[in-house]
Amino acid sequence: MSVSIASLLALAGLLICVFMGLRMLLKPRQQQALDARLRRWQFALLQRFQTLTHRLRREPGRHQRPDKKAASAEAQAAIRRAQAKARQGKMPEGRWDGNVYRPTRFGGKTDEGPDAQDSAGADEKKPRNLH
Repeated sequence: MSVSIASLLALAGLLICVFMGLRMLLKPRQQQALDARLRRWQFALLQRFQTLTHRLRREPGRHQRPDKKAASAEAQAAIRRAQAKARQGKMPEGRWDGNVYRPTRFGGKTDEGPDAQDSAGADEKKPRNLH
């Protein structure tokens, strides 16, 4: 038994025509009640569809939440370590600007860049590590 798309569309059209013909046999109040019920069903189906699509859009990101929690915990731990070093006097003088420690003076860096201190007078330039 093979069913083609054309026969399915024809069946759908026939069912719609039969439904509309039966609806026309109803009294006006019954038609309004049927229309209201159909609108409620339509709204409920639309809400379910939107909820499903919203969940599908959010599901792929769900596995990232533990990573974000771990990253946040690691960042908080780093902040606590830096603040503890600052309280113990192990960090250079500076000030806290929110979660950022801003030293007032940077130790040993000049305007020439990091290569200037490594080898004064070396002919060969070393590759700079930018990370």
